Amino acid sequence: MIKFLSLFLLALVIGPKCWCKVNLKKTKRLIMPVDVSEPVLSAETSQRLLPKTIEQNESGRSVISKIADNSFGVWWETTPMRYTSVGQAADKAEKKMKTEVSFNDNTEAKTEHKITFKVLAMQTLAKIEYTGWIRAALNYDAKASKSEAEVVERIFDKQDIVISHAVTPLESRSQLSLRFDW
Repeated sequence: MIKFLSLFLLALVIGPKCWCKVNLKKTKRLIMPVDVSEPVLSAETSQRLLPKTIEQNESGRSVISKIADNSFGVWWETTPMRYTSVGQAADKAEKKMKTEVSFNDNTEAKTEHKITFKVLAMQTLAKIEYTGWIRAALNYDAKASKSEAEVVERIFDKQDIVISHAVTPLESRSQLSLRFDW
């Protein structure tokens, strides 16, 4: 505080004696360079930030929550904080909370069954996925208090039929849909 007061008093004493003259006729206009080589937000990044699906009656708060969650994921992948001790501990915990089991049945079809269990602590999600006779998934989003179950069956080369059921505190919805791979 004493340094600030000293500088202030010095500026008051010397200030009126210091004058600066500028010839406006000879002054050149300052043009700041603009770097347009790389956009602030690329198309790929914006695709990663925007939600994959938005329900017709979904609230704005829910959509913003999805965008924030995706933004956090993109930030986490690119930030140096991921390599700090706290970031490495979070990554280790997430990797330890992922389990995968696969086995073959003893029938003639030799179907490979695979069960994956993931807990994504940073996104407050838990997922169980099964592939084998069918493809099925159970998801629980703790932040949105939403549970989802879906069964997917490939019917043509690039088309799936999907039966899904979602439960939230406000509704319970079942859907039958046709999914296309483009």
